[in-house]
Amino acid sequence: MTSFKGLVVGISDTRDNSNAHHYLNKYHEVLKQGGTPLLLPPVSNENQLTPYLKQCSPHILWIGNKPKEMQSPLKKQWDNCTFFFSSGSTNTPKVIVHKNSSLEASALESLQAIGQINQDKYEALLTPLPMWHVGGILNYYRCQHLNISYENICVQRKDFLSHLDTKKKTLAVMVPAQLAKILEHKTTQSFDHLTFYLGGAAISAKLVEQIKTNKLNAYGSYGMTETAGAIANAKVHKIPSMKIMEKVLVKIDEEKRLFVSSKRLALGTIENNEFKKLELRQGYFETSDSCSLNNNEITIHGRLDLIFLSGGENINPMIIENEVMAICPHLNQVKVIPVKDDLLENKIALFIDHYSDEDVKQINEKLSQTMRPHGIYPWPSFSGIKPSLKDFQNELLGKLGEQ
Repeated sequence: MTSFKGLVVGISDTRDNSNAHHYLNKYHEVLKQGGTPLLLPPVSNENQLTPYLKQCSPHILWIGNKPKEMQSPLKKQWDNCTFFFSSGSTNTPKVIVHKNSSLEASALESLQAIGQINQDKYEALLTPLPMWHVGGILNYYRCQHLNISYENICVQRKDFLSHLDTKKKTLAVMVPAQLAKILEHKTTQSFDHLTFYLGGAAISAKLVEQIKTNKLNAYGSYGMTETAGAIANAKVHKIPSMKIMEKVLVKIDEEKRLFVSSKRLALGTIENNEFKKLELRQGYFETSDSCSLNNNEITIHGRLDLIFLSGGENINPMIIENEVMAICPHLNQVKVIPVKDDLLENKIALFIDHYSDEDVKQINEKLSQTMRPHGIYPWPSFSGIKPSLKDFQNELLGKLGEQ
């Protein structure tokens, strides 16, 4: 096998052979040889990786079983690091560079925050999360702290429900929408042996109630790729307030913008094969989130860069989404995005997953006039677990084009 020592190795899989176990075997091998993994999505062919490789061209590309040497302009060496792509929710995805020690520390802190170190002995860790995101790869490091072999714990997403039948003491890590899907298909099995750890998206009021009703042991978390995962979490029934993790410092400015300081912040980013050190203000990373602080607890109100003007009013999408879910708690998912308009500057577009005419009537009657959507659209079909703002915008352009 090609030597990986001192080289950036792009890890991917072919879609027909992609699974967490196969992916983590590659990740483990690159680390063992002293290489730097660049985590890439599974693809049908190499050409689908072109947008990613333009941002960061690895020295070696490992798709399928055989590593392939590449022409790479990367000059700097990164010892004991892993490269991730950001989600690209609001802009072009970029590579975020983390020390492996930061990932290991984050995994440990998340387990400590939910009281699962030196407490209950876990026999398994299950996750349907993609391994090329930080939320997925952190489970590799959680396994080390829990003395679980990574070779036995991670499962393919399509097989996840069947793996929940196990009676082993299990930590299940996923996004809220995946837990909601599990609860939709729940039959008679008991979840007493499971601890659910949720992240990557807001937890709806409906899901909170389902968790309470089913008496699940579930935690929610807040974080981002730049912080190597969660910086705050809480038992789901206590959300939206979450406790800040022990080794994390936070502060807010006059517009309620959140700033984070931690030894596990990213080293920087790579765009167009150029490394840029992470920008900090007096040691704090500036996030795009609005929040409030109360002692050592944090409440996230939404992304400041997603707040938009409509008819002279500041519109916070998260507030409208929460209001809609409160009016129609049976709804699965809702999403608000702006639509450019000459008169109002922006119109409010509301996407809903499976709704009725009665739902539309209730929403239009009970929402305040400034929050009322100018258009309600069906939830589109996405292949990913976390659709981006651009995905919704493209879907809306298609809908408007049909009218």
